[in-house]
Amino acid sequence: MKWTTVLLIAFSLNISANIYSQTTKLSLNVKNQSIKNILYQIENQSDFRFIYESGKINLDRKVSIQVKEQTVETILKQLFENEGITYEITENNLILINPSQTLRKQAVQESQQAKKKVTGIVKDQNGEPIIGANVVEKGTTNGTVTDVDGKFSLEIAEGGVLTVSYIGYTSRNLAVGNQSSLEIQLREDTEALDEVVVIGYGTVRKSDLTGSLSQIRSDILENQAVLSDPIQGLQGKVAGLDVTIGNKPGDTSTPIIRGYNSINAGNDPLIVLDGAPFGGKISDINPAEIEAIDVLKDASSTAIYGSRGSNGVIIMTTKRGKMDGKVSISYDGFVGISKSFKDYNMMSGDKWADFYRAANSGKTDEELFVGVRDILESKNYVDWQDEMFSGTGYQTDNNVTINVGKGNMSNLVVLGYNKNQSIIENMSSERFSMRLNGDVKLFDRLKLSYSAMYSHRTTNNGNNSVFLNGTVLNPVTRIYEESGSL
Repeated sequence: MKWTTVLLIAFSLNISANIYSQTTKLSLNVKNQSIKNILYQIENQSDFRFIYESGKINLDRKVSIQVKEQTVETILKQLFENEGITYEITENNLILINPSQTLRKQAVQESQQAKKKVTGIVKDQNGEPIIGANVVEKGTTNGTVTDVDGKFSLEIAEGGVLTVSYIGYTSRNLAVGNQSSLEIQLREDTEALDEVVVIGYGTVRKSDLTGSLSQIRSDILENQAVLSDPIQGLQGKVAGLDVTIGNKPGDTSTPIIRGYNSINAGNDPLIVLDGAPFGGKISDINPAEIEAIDVLKDASSTAIYGSRGSNGVIIMTTKRGKMDGKVSISYDGFVGISKSFKDYNMMSGDKWADFYRAANSGKTDEELFVGVRDILESKNYVDWQDEMFSGTGYQTDNNVTINVGKGNMSNLVVLGYNKNQSIIENMSSERFSMRLNGDVKLFDRLKLSYSAMYSHRTTNNGNNSVFLNGTVLNPVTRIYEESGSL
């Protein structure tokens, strides 16, 4: 009974698919279009859906067809005539499209004729076999790896090219030609191992660098808003680096690499500028002068710098001139304003007076509000936040870069001016900076480089208590005396 039910269901589905394909009439009038587009049109006019493997059949050939009120079988027979394509209508109105047996045999024969088997062995300079070397037919995903004896076997197309590669060795491309057996030798990639990176007072080979290093280039710094110092531009860009920025103009950023290492001793990383330790304030360095910043974050910094690098090392490399025989001048500027848009929600003068009376119960207003009774009656209270924070601050940053290149020498001059005026009048910071970098190529292997830096900063810190006083001072008072003094 169960088998009968299953057979009846399958039989009914087949009958349903046959009925739909025989009763559904389609009309097409297509000229010079691909077979694929015609199949899309059939799907749009009916419930038929086509399934095919694009790699096995060619549906991009353009044809023309004109039919009116014809079944899908009639249309497909006309469409696939002489194309070597067969089709099958299944349940749920699915139509499977496959290459014909003849076309399949031709494809297999062509594939066998076009392929050739290549064997070989991959060795290093000492003649030792290389285990796990990659052997790939160039331009394809067809490839293999060498075994424990350095041997490989691969079928490639006639006239194919093999690409052989292994970590630490220079890759090779070999045209196979008529050869069927190859012996391939790879050489160590000394250039990759000798690639230099900036790690301290100079440079080191990349093969000798095993620590954690992050690098930020000048384009990332230049795409940020105005920076007070280069370290501020690293915020959120280097994993493991926390940057704390002060809230007053001229405050220097404080970098901490991978957390605090000591309670009593300092936690500041070593700053190296153009190969020499920098002992000044980071805020004295103009961010526009920086070409790259490298951050050493682990024990390798201690191995290079000793105890001075125990908190990490931040290496700054400034821009150099170009020996291109040209003179170029560029300017970069920024101007912005700052404003306090929201104050703390403080109690009103009346409410403050009520609290003051409750705290001094038994005393009269004449005793509590000596000399300010008129203010209490007129309700002309002082809004200290408005008085202190209602000003308008501004920021400006201007940099002029001059590059002079001539023959075997180059000079780069960077002039900078930065001004940050707080919304509080007596808080500001102003910096003038200049940097001169030059290079002279004396011989092919000898170059003379020189650098000079000047920075002058004027900082007005004001009174740190102003932020607190704006929220705690008595509103029932006068700001100025009758003489106009505070």
